[in-house]
Amino acid sequence: MAVPNTDVNLRADIGDACKVVQTTNISISAMATSDVTVGGITHTYAGQNSGPISAFEKIGGSNNPLASSANTTVTASHRSSIINPPHHFSHAIGGYHETSGGGFGGGQ
Repeated sequence: MAVPNTDVNLRADIGDACKVVQTTNISISAMATSDVTVGGITHTYAGQNSGPISAFEKIGGSNNPLASSANTTVTASHRSSIINPPHHFSHAIGGYHETSGGGFGGGQ
């Protein structure tokens, strides 16, 4: 399931696409930067094809400033924009972990 183009919700959309385990005290910065603890918040990820936003293999959609086309392969430049502050919800639009491999791959 990819993050939608509009009305993006941190937990219901981005959290579900990342398969973040936490249901409260969720941080867009902690989810964007992977293993970095941000303000005392570190997230864990459940199962295969899970992980932080920076580990998405695909992103894109009409409201994503990094990639306006859906299913765009994430580049090093995209990852840099996702990882470095300020962290934007819009950078996650269309993002998902492919079932064919890649991504963070499990708990942290």
